[in-house]
Amino acid sequence: MRTADPSAQDRRVIGHARPPARGPGVSRRDLIADAVIELLAREGGRGLTHGNIDLLLKLPKGSTSFYFRRRTQLFEAGLRKLVAADLEDLNRVVQPLFERYRGTIPVREVAQCHYLLWQQGSKPRMRKRTLARFEFFLHAARDPQFGRFHTQVRKAIFEFGTRMFARLGAKKPRLAALEFGYLVRGDSMAHLFLRPSGGWHRITPAYYEQCLREVIDKTNQLHAKRQPSPAASEAEGGR
Repeated sequence: MRTADPSAQDRRVIGHARPPARGPGVSRRDLIADAVIELLAREGGRGLTHGNIDLLLKLPKGSTSFYFRRRTQLFEAGLRKLVAADLEDLNRVVQPLFERYRGTIPVREVAQCHYLLWQQGSKPRMRKRTLARFEFFLHAARDPQFGRFHTQVRKAIFEFGTRMFARLGAKKPRLAALEFGYLVRGDSMAHLFLRPSGGWHRITPAYYEQCLREVIDKTNQLHAKRQPSPAASEAEGGR
C-alpha cells in the first residue's frame, strides 16, 4: 500500500538530510536500507515513509514501494543493515583478540577495544546510527511482530558478546553479555540525549575495564549461589 506524498514540512526536513553514498556495487535495496537509518536518525519513526525515501534518494515516485511494499519491511531492512554494520565493527576491533590469545583474554584489552568503539560511535557522522538504534528499540516495543524480528536479528550481537565473556572467564557468559548490553545502551542514551556534565562519569578505558569486571564478578556470584550442594547433587542423580 502506497504512503501519502511527502508534505511541505517533510520536503524541508529531507532537504537537510544527507543521502547515502552511492558507491560502486551498491544495490538499490542497500541504498534504501541506508536511507531508513538516515531518516530514523533525523525524524524518528514518523518520518519513515516510502515517499520520504524516494525524496531523499531522488528516486522516481513509487520506487521505494517497488522494493519494499510495506512500511514494516523498511524497518526490517534498516535494522538488518545496522546490525550488519555493528557486527562489522565488533569483528574489526574485538575479534582480533580472540585470535591473539589462546585462552583467557585480558579484561584491560577488551576494555580498550570498547573504548575505541565508543570513540568511533560518538563522532558526528556515526551519531545517526546510535539515534536509529534507539528508534528500532522503540518500534520493537510498540510492534510485537517487529519486536520478535528485532530480537532474532540482534541475536548475532548477543552471541558475539556471549563468546567474548566466555573468553573473559565469566561463569555465566550469556547473562554477562545481557548485563553489559544494558549498561552500554544506557551510557549511550545518557551521553547522546542528556549530554551530561559535571559529576557524571567520563567514558575512559578504565571505566570500561571497571564495568567489565563488575559484570563478571556479579554474574559469577549468581553462578556460585545457584550451584547445588554435593548432597543435592547426589539426591538429584538418584532420581
